[in-house]
Amino acid sequence: MSRTFREWNPDQSWLFPPSPQDWLPDGHLVYFLMDVSEQLDL
Repeated sequence: MSRTFREWNPDQSWLFPPSPQDWLPDGHLVYFLMDVSEQLDL
């Protein structure tokens, strides 16, 4: 059984894409929209 693996790259900047919550400031409009969308009865 042969397996193929992705090539290792030690200079890779991220293993996962950055979370918007890491770079958006507190009080940004998107947080308001997220709160409102959770309350909608869809």
